[in-house]
Amino acid sequence: MYPGNKRKKLWREEKERLLKMTLEERRKEYLREYVPLKNIPTWMEDLSKSESDDIPKADASHLLRTLKLSSFLTTCK
Repeated sequence: MYPGNKRKKLWREEKERLLKMTLEERRKEYLREYVPLKNIPTWMEDLSKSESDDIPKADASHLLRTLKLSSFLTTCK
């Protein structure tokens, strides 16, 4: 058997093993702690939390416009 075929077979066996696992079993194999997406705050939520600390409202709206422009320019490239 060629080395490439052996790797392909190992890959398929691993795929089969992962497909048979439940979601909880897969999460136990993660290298880092699993964090549900709903527990991660959006930029605006995070900004509103820190807004009361040190960012005035005028600066926050300017930051929002800057983020919109930045994302627009990134998609235009």
